[in-house]
Amino acid sequence: MRFPPKIPWNVDMEMKLSSLEYGRDAVATDRLLCQFVRAERLCEQIAVEAGYSTGDPPMEVTDHVKIRRIQNLIIDRKAQLFSSNSTPALKLYENIATLYLYECILHTPTNKRSFAAPYVAERLSLTDFPAPVVTPDHIPFLYGLRDACHTALNAVLALDYRDIAFAPIVTFAAKAFYAQWLLIKLYVACTASGNTYGAFIDPQSLQVDHYLCRVSEVGDRICAMDAEHMGGKGLQMSTRKIREWVFNCDALRAEESLKSFSAAETMAMVAPSGGVQFGLEGELDWNAVDYEIPGLEYGLEELFGVPIV
Repeated sequence: MRFPPKIPWNVDMEMKLSSLEYGRDAVATDRLLCQFVRAERLCEQIAVEAGYSTGDPPMEVTDHVKIRRIQNLIIDRKAQLFSSNSTPALKLYENIATLYLYECILHTPTNKRSFAAPYVAERLSLTDFPAPVVTPDHIPFLYGLRDACHTALNAVLALDYRDIAFAPIVTFAAKAFYAQWLLIKLYVACTASGNTYGAFIDPQSLQVDHYLCRVSEVGDRICAMDAEHMGGKGLQMSTRKIREWVFNCDALRAEESLKSFSAAETMAMVAPSGGVQFGLEGELDWNAVDYEIPGLEYGLEELFGVPIV
C-alpha cells in the first residue's frame, strides 16, 4: 500500500531471522521462508530509499548515487541467494526488486499515489504520465523496466496456478498485479498524446495484450477451482477491465490520429506548390540490445552524440 514501515527493521529482528535460517534445527522449509522474508525486506528497503513510501519526491533517474546504492542492495541479495536455495518464486522476487528500482521513470509530481494498490482500470490516466526531455540516463531505465516487467510476469506464468492459489496473495498474485500495472503505465507513457518515450522504445515490444491475456487465463483457472478465491477473481476481473481500458485508449488514439491526418491532408490540398511536405523520408529503427546487467547502453549513443555509460 506504500505506507512507511510501521515496524522498523532492527538488529534483534535480523538475529531472530538468522537463528531460524541457520539454527541447528532449521529445515529446508525454514530456510525458504526466511528467503521470502529477506526478499520482502529488500523491496521495503528500495521503496524507502527511492522515496516511494514517504511524502518526499521520488527518486530521479539522474540521482546516480542513490541508484547505485539500490543496485548494490540487489546485487548483494543475489550473492546471498545460493543456487541450492533458489526457486522460481524467489527469482520472481528478484525481478520485483528490479521493478522497484526502475519504477521511478514513470513518476510525475502528481501520480505518485497511483503506484499503490488497488490496481484497477479506474485509477489509470491518459493525461498524468511523464514526458521529460529524454537523456541517456532514461534509456537503460526504459528498457530495464520493460524487460523486468516481462521477466517477472513470465516467472508468475511459469508457476502452477495451484501454487498461486494456495499461497498468500502477497507472494504471487500481488506481484503479478504490480508487474502488470507498471507494464500498462509504461505503455501509456509511450503512446499517449504528447509522449516523449515512444520515440525511444517501440510500444509493440511491450506485448501488453499478450501478457494481459495470459494473466487473465491464470485467474480463470483459479476461479474454476474456487469461484470465490480473492486472488483468482482479481487476476480474472481486474485484468480484463484493464484490457478493455487499453483497447478503448487505442481506439481513441487511432480516432485522433485519423482526424489529424485528415486535417493535414486538407492543408496539403490547399497549400501552394512547393509547400510543406508531411511525413519523414527515413524511418529510424530504434532496436536495442537487451542486456541483463542494469545500466548498459542500448545502442543509442549516436542519437545523443556521446557514449552512454
